[in-house]
Amino acid sequence: MISHVNSKSPPFHFISIETFIYYNNKYILIMINIIDSLNTKVKAAQSAFSNYVDGKRPTVSDIVKNTILFNNPDQNKKSTTIEIDSDCQINTKGRLALLNPTCPIHGTKYITENGWTSNIIETITGDKVKIIRQMHICSKCRTVFLPSLEYLKIPYGRITKDGQRYLLELIIEDGLSLRKAKRRLKNTFGLEIYISRLWYLIQSTGIKSNEKTNELTDSGIKFSGIVCYDEKILLKTVKNIVKMTVLDAVYGYAIKEDVKENKKSKTIESFLIDALKDKPILAIVTDCDPKYPDIVMNNFPDAQHQLCVRHFNDIMDDDIRIAAGLNYSKKKELPTKYQKLKGEIYYILSSKSRIIADKKLYSLMECELGKDEAIDKLIMKTKEYFPNLTHFMDDVRIPKTNNRLESWYSTMEANYNNNRRFKSIEGANNYSSCQTLFRNFYEIEEGTYINSSPYSRAGLDHGDDDWLNVLGFGDKIYKFIKSINKAIISKIGFI
Repeated sequence: MISHVNSKSPPFHFISIETFIYYNNKYILIMINIIDSLNTKVKAAQSAFSNYVDGKRPTVSDIVKNTILFNNPDQNKKSTTIEIDSDCQINTKGRLALLNPTCPIHGTKYITENGWTSNIIETITGDKVKIIRQMHICSKCRTVFLPSLEYLKIPYGRITKDGQRYLLELIIEDGLSLRKAKRRLKNTFGLEIYISRLWYLIQSTGIKSNEKTNELTDSGIKFSGIVCYDEKILLKTVKNIVKMTVLDAVYGYAIKEDVKENKKSKTIESFLIDALKDKPILAIVTDCDPKYPDIVMNNFPDAQHQLCVRHFNDIMDDDIRIAAGLNYSKKKELPTKYQKLKGEIYYILSSKSRIIADKKLYSLMECELGKDEAIDKLIMKTKEYFPNLTHFMDDVRIPKTNNRLESWYSTMEANYNNNRRFKSIEGANNYSSCQTLFRNFYEIEEGTYINSSPYSRAGLDHGDDDWLNVLGFGDKIYKFIKSINKAIISKIGFI
């Protein structure tokens, strides 16, 4: 950068161009060269002065000072334009404008309008929409503010946010594999996407889904205090892994889901503590795995531990067949006395109250104990499990079985099967997190809870229960197109 004309001259950038020419005529040639160089730098100068609040065109002195004298050609100047994701409106000029443009440093005091800019967006349907955006500027710091088009821009080639929504619906909601979803996108809309980018979309969405699930769980959403816990074996490239779930038994939403390497006692204990910390637990429903009683007793001593009656009946059915000498074969019918014993146990656990159930068990013991050693063992096993099998009789909110969580897994299994081979636990966990949020928002179309989702039953009001909308992917495609047509195309222009 030129700083002095000669050893006796004042600094060049402290005088105007006219004074400089007058001061020393022999440097006129230098000024001619400077002016000539402006011809190739006008575009850069205009860009640098595009943020002038009053729209005043820069003078030659300004251009020289900013383009040649003060700018370091080896250093790129950062843009002062900021795109803000905030509430917008269509203003009186038909432009998309920030509703309340605010400078993060100087607030709203120095904000004024500063021209406009236009963008042409191509949607997944092939429609081209011209978006005209109002610019605002902070006259104090010369920062320009624009409404963000993040959800309309094209982050993956030509796949916009509504395209990503479509892919996530195919993979998470409908259970298509990545390759099938890729092919469906191409066949339907003629758009291409790399499998690696599609996989990245699933992973990044899974991270956001997990954060959103934790946020909603901790945000005051209704919690019944009665939970179901279970595990599901998933397939992995190297070895099988385990999906663990804690479900609110009354409202039906998943409080927490994680994919773990194993289902050892320490792993289960750690998961339950993390999922239920600081929550008032009244009851926990589990299967009859012998690991569970100690875990519940040691960590949730005030909670009632309800064992799944259906699972216990299945165990007793196998034990009775073994006692009858039939092993696990279901082809042969049970001998009469064993068939009767099976019916008696079912009858006890189907009672309406614990007092009635206790009387039935006492009657069975009084009639059958001491007659057959194998039958005695079965009766005593029923007596041992009896206290934890009958909590549901005292509190109607406590489920008799773990069927709700089993049903939760069964509805996810078909979707999971097409994407079940994961290279890492993290990959499986992110896919699972997407499934969790989707199921928590899923609106039931028939049955007892028709037109409700687990979250809506727990008091979360979110309109149409759309998990992708919550994550920022906008409305469903048909609603997206409708909103574009209503709010933008009709007011701004359609190409």
